[in-house]
Amino acid sequence: MFLQTINLSKKGKAGIHAILLFILLFLSITQFGHAQVVLTGNVFQDNNQPVAFAHILIENSFRGTVTNAEGNFQLYIYPKDSLITISCIGYKTKLVPIAMNKTHYVIRLEEDARTLGGVVVYAKDYAKELVINAVRNIDFNYPQQKELITGFLRERFSKDTLGREYYHIIESELEVLKDSYQTKTKTGQVRLVNAINVTESEVPPRFQIYAGGHLAHRFDFVIRREGPLDSTRIDAFIFDIMDTTTYEGANLFEVSYHDKNLTTHGKIFILDHSFAIVKMEEFQDLKRNSFQRLLNSDGRQFIKVTTEYFFRDSNWRLAYVNYETKFGKDSSFYLNSIYSSHDYKTQAEQIPYHQRLQFGQYVLEEAKAITPTSWQGVNMTLNENKNTSAKGSSTNKSSRSMKNFTRNVEYGAGIFYSHYSQAAHSIEFQNNSLSISKDVAATTDNLFGLSLQYNYRIKRNFILQFSTAGNFGKSTRYRETGVGVGYSIRMESISRFYVVPQVNYYWINLTSRNGVVNSQDDFTIKKVKFDAPQIELFSGSKYQALAAGLELNYEITFRWRYKLGATYFYTTKYTNGIFLKEDANWFTDTQAFIKEGTEGLKPLSSNGIIMKRDLNFYTGFIYRL
Repeated sequence: MFLQTINLSKKGKAGIHAILLFILLFLSITQFGHAQVVLTGNVFQDNNQPVAFAHILIENSFRGTVTNAEGNFQLYIYPKDSLITISCIGYKTKLVPIAMNKTHYVIRLEEDARTLGGVVVYAKDYAKELVINAVRNIDFNYPQQKELITGFLRERFSKDTLGREYYHIIESELEVLKDSYQTKTKTGQVRLVNAINVTESEVPPRFQIYAGGHLAHRFDFVIRREGPLDSTRIDAFIFDIMDTTTYEGANLFEVSYHDKNLTTHGKIFILDHSFAIVKMEEFQDLKRNSFQRLLNSDGRQFIKVTTEYFFRDSNWRLAYVNYETKFGKDSSFYLNSIYSSHDYKTQAEQIPYHQRLQFGQYVLEEAKAITPTSWQGVNMTLNENKNTSAKGSSTNKSSRSMKNFTRNVEYGAGIFYSHYSQAAHSIEFQNNSLSISKDVAATTDNLFGLSLQYNYRIKRNFILQFSTAGNFGKSTRYRETGVGVGYSIRMESISRFYVVPQVNYYWINLTSRNGVVNSQDDFTIKKVKFDAPQIELFSGSKYQALAAGLELNYEITFRWRYKLGATYFYTTKYTNGIFLKEDANWFTDTQAFIKEGTEGLKPLSSNGIIMKRDLNFYTGFIYRL
């Protein structure tokens, strides 16, 4: 019986081993089925010149990339992928089978024959009619639902247009939520998935382009319907047909345009059968535009933008945006940014507000150092120059530390309201120059004033605060200075809202005007010299208070937010007395404080605190650098 049990145990182990072997085999096959392979290639013309910004798309998917300026590309593929499509305006579309065990391809594109060449003559307004029809057909040619685009952004700051000497290169993976093209839209949502600073250096702050992450929204000419695509301003532009070629099996018209001041010009590429806008180029000469020059304090010389779309699943979609500009008042400085779309999701949801890359954010602030695995699995647009060491003037450690400090600074301004009470008291004061004897009744009143706030954020949520406030009017004068801490707690369900519990310690002067007293001659008291014939008399308190408050913030934009809050004051130390003031105004005055029981001032009140405020309500705005 014992031996039989042993034998059964061995059979059981053998069965378990067989099951484990089957599971491992299944997992390895499954993993192979989903494993990614890096496919690289070069796209050339017949004359061996590289083809820049050619679309490389995997058939039966939205995945793809574009070639760089040297015609090179990199693409992650799966074993199920069998065919890639290479297309570019001016060239015949080419299909290339993906071969097993082949990871590098050299692809040559054949140029399309031009059909215009100065032979075909079109009616005078035919070019304008093409543009009008293109705008009318936007609803039919482009997506009618929200789509989430996965794309790759590179911003290159360099000393020359070829990018041989870099200030730095920022690379980012972005998710861009595109709205329906049926509605004219200028803004949109962006999520920063990853950001890398390739060169680990910085550019001068005045050359930082804060909206670079929104390139896919800023220069999607079709959805913005600006310039020559604005039907209300189309008469401000002059159009002409420059050339035609074939693309996607149809005639493609190259329509040039310029405004009447010659400050903006460009090209629109329109298909004749569907009137789809396939590509648009625009050049803005900022030196010729007086209005732009007035606002152009950094000496920007020009803006050049190229935006192209590709056709997939019955719609034209954004393929890439290439943005170039030069700053050139003091020294040459070039910015080249390219955004390339690599994948699409047609079932798109809103990006949660607190995950969005705001229009006022600078991508470099979120960038990390590059590592060998930074872009593993990402269809990045290859850099043109493999040498990415920073040769520009990188910022030294002290200025970099100062920049990191100032970007966490916030300024706030607002108005406050508070109710205060004043106990009945008498003033008895006598010296060589003044003689005061006055009874003051108990009063209550309301305070309205201006508050200024300075915050410094530590680790995003923890806030150090410094504030100062003063009320309007001369009858009652309230001045406070406080320091404290706060902690912001975002309300995830509401997204833009968050609450800030805070604790502060205040030094406060609260006084009530009791008229004027005559001065017999010039005198000095408390080391303050008074020389006016009449001196304003205030009675009041100097006190210190511990304050606890709760503030509700609403983020209007990345840099602006609205605040609404309440603070409760607990007095920890106070001193009653009188204030003698001369030439008082809202900002500055000559004053001396005499506390009760000194300099001949008798006790003002048997009730202790003369003036008291417990609860403060305020509202205003906060701006972050």
